[in-house]
Amino acid sequence: MKVNGAIEPEPAATVAALLERHGIAAWTKFVAVAVNGVVVRRDAWETTALGPDDEIEIIRPLEGG
Repeated sequence: MKVNGAIEPEPAATVAALLERHGIAAWTKFVAVAVNGVVVRRDAWETTALGPDDEIEIIRPLEGG
């Protein structure tokens, strides 16, 4: 499993579990997740299973300039 281009040492079972591992709460605003190039709706994070060959992008804005 790759997350934002980096190999994860241990796969997560779901999108929600992966986000939690990365310190992102389910209620956090302005977060988007794509699995294998397909955006996963927030209401599907708990039920979207992840596999060892999946490529996940976690997108969120950063502050600063």
